[in-house]
Amino acid sequence: LASISRELVRLSVVDYPNLVWVGVAQGATGGLRYDPGRDQGSIVHLASSAGGLAWLSTLSDDEALGLVAAQGLTPPADAGPHAPKSVSEVMASIGETRKRGYSIAVDSYHAGMAAMAVPVRRSADGNPVGCLSIAGPSIRFSAKRMEELFGPLQEAASEIGDASEASFFFNLGRSGPDR
Repeated sequence: LASISRELVRLSVVDYPNLVWVGVAQGATGGLRYDPGRDQGSIVHLASSAGGLAWLSTLSDDEALGLVAAQGLTPPADAGPHAPKSVSEVMASIGETRKRGYSIAVDSYHAGMAAMAVPVRRSADGNPVGCLSIAGPSIRFSAKRMEELFGPLQEAASEIGDASEASFFFNLGRSGPDR
């Protein structure tokens, strides 16, 4: 997926009540690229990141609001100028994600960065176990490019979801309080 997109691809896993970045592959081989490096093992800020919005979109509105409230609406210190400033903005983004099938965060998590994400679901029951995202410089990673990459992103997330069935970690029931 990193090779196809020529952008940064990240995998996050649900460790309820958090989403944690655990893997990364860089597809940009030169020029302008987004490469945070330090985020692996970090808890994802749900309200301002594409991965967070993708996961929240799989939950009920009440559960999503509870997680955002528990983590806080205030994004990291270096958040972008379009980070949500109200619960209604977050809920609107979650609604758009549900309709579109993938989340979008542009100049939200970091200034100058655009990202899209989809949930990774267990094939056996459809419960979310994580998210897969593609991120790159917002000047290059446009809405049109995101539309083009939705199919490959969804396919990769599905493959990871199928593979998660073999994982002890993903079968412990850690994807939510009632799951």
